[in-house]
Amino acid sequence: VFVYGREVDDFRSVDYEAISMLNVSATQELARRVETGREENEALREENAKLKQRLTELEAGDRLRDTRLSALEAALKNALEGAPTRTLPTGGTTNASFTQ
Repeated sequence: VFVYGREVDDFRSVDYEAISMLNVSATQELARRVETGREENEALREENAKLKQRLTELEAGDRLRDTRLSALEAALKNALEGAPTRTLPTGGTTNASFTQ
């Protein structure tokens, strides 16, 4: 039987050099992952800030439209209340002003 590697007398011995190299490699990989996570986090924070700004702009536009709609509804209501009631050909009534 052929076995690759070096021959050892004591199987309980520890190869500290190999363990140290694994430790260094693992630490480097963890450092890369932490840096990648930081970069992704920063990108997400920037995107979140842009989305919050866009939401604020859209909400302001909605408030403006709501104000304009309320003003138009009030003006329409006032205009309809002042118009005479006329009978429609179907027998119903309306406050709309039209020519018969």
